[in-house]
This record gives sequence, C-alpha cells and structure tokens, in this order.
Amino acid sequence: MSTNALALNWDGVTLPDEIKAGVEELVASYHDQLEETALSGIILYGSGARGHYRSGVSDVNLLVILDRVDTAALDHILDTTLSARRYNIAPLLMTPDDLRSFTRVFPIKLLSFKESYTVLWGEDALAALEVESANLRLRCQQEAQNLLMRLRRYYLTRQGHARSTMIREHMNGFMEVLRRVVQLAEGEVPRRADLVARASAVIGFDSETLRSLMAFRKSSGDQEPEATPGIYNSFMLLAEQVARFTEKLGE
Repeated sequence: MSTNALALNWDGVTLPDEIKAGVEELVASYHDQLEETALSGIILYGSGARGHYRSGVSDVNLLVILDRVDTAALDHILDTTLSARRYNIAPLLMTPDDLRSFTRVFPIKLLSFKESYTVLWGEDALAALEVESANLRLRCQQEAQNLLMRLRRYYLTRQGHARSTMIREHMNGFMEVLRRVVQLAEGEVPRRADLVARASAVIGFDSETLRSLMAFRKSSGDQEPEATPGIYNSFMLLAEQVARFTEKLGE
C-alpha cells in the first residue's frame, strides 16, 4: 500500500496538531505491523469527533476495524499502543462481526459511535448499521436496573459513605441512558442541552432532582461536600423510575 493511501482525513476535526501527529504515527505503525488485509478502517469517535476535546482530560477514541483480532495481532501492536497513551489515544479493536453484534447487545454504545464520528482512513464500517428499537429498549432497561442494584449494594458495602464518588462515577452513563429512553419515547434523540427538560417531561420526575445530581457529577476533590443520604436516595429512585418507565415502553 502506498504512503498516500495512509493519508488521514482530518476535515472538520479540531484536535491539536500534536495529537493528530500521534494518531498518524499510530495508524502508520499499525499498518506496518499488521497484515495488509487485516486493517480496514480507522474511525475517530467521541469528544474528538464532536469538537469537545479537552487537552489532558479527554481520550482520543479510535475505532480500529480489523478482519480478525487474535493474540498474534495484539502482540504485534502492543508496544505501539502503549506508546500512544502519552497522547491519551485509546484504540478499540473490533471486527465487522463485532460491530454487527453491537447493534443487538450494546446498542447504546453503537449509537454513541454513530452520533459523532469521522472516518480517518479506510472504510466506513458504521454507516450501514442500524439498531432496532426493541434491542435498544431492553438495553436501556438493563442499564437502569443494573445501576439501581449497584447503588443499593454500594451503599451497604460502604456503610453509607463516599456517596458523592458513586454519583460522579455513574452519572455520565445514566445520562446517556436517559437520552436513549427519550429517543425511544419521542422518536428522536434530544439535544444534550435539552435533556433534563425533555427527560423530566417524558418520564415524569422533578427536573431539579436531576440537576442536583448533575452538580455532584461535576464536583471532585477532598474539599467537596459529601452527598446527603437524601441525594443518594434520589439517584436510586430515578434509576428505578427509568427502569420501570422503559419496561412499560415494551408493553
């Protein structure tokens, strides 16, 4: 394959030049270290593709499409992948069959891929993939129910302490589930800026409760106040409410 074939498509991508250089180095190394037929596409997704990259905070999420992923392939690219961590590059290795499976078993994740991505090189492995509403509904219900069980267990095992930590660690995932539940109920994905209002209206909970929880998500450090048992209980109640609402969508 010629050098020109490895030229990456940076149109519309606002990553810093040093990060782009790091990605180009990684892709070139992958191409050299893997069989030519194995590597079929490199896709940037997440904050880097949305233009929300924050230096030193955000990962550079790359979807690396391979014909197969075995230990031989992983051994070939191990050193290169570890070296790329200095740029916060986080490659996710998948085959086309993996992606097709994601439409059924991880539909929320697949939709997040499709919502914001740029094909840097090779084939667009995401464009033709579709998620069925039934699969999305079941996954949303599973995520909300699993969160509820984890919140209850965490409270017991930590004897009611470190409540803010649990809230901060799980709010991002919870908010993404909310977006997809609203999508199921209304037929379109709400803008992130409108999510609190739309989710509150659709599911029927107090928007101020969710905003209070979001405030804890943004807090960190030893000087931050601990979440009260009442705030923590609100998170459990919201998770339960979302799980029950999503279950009814399937009736």
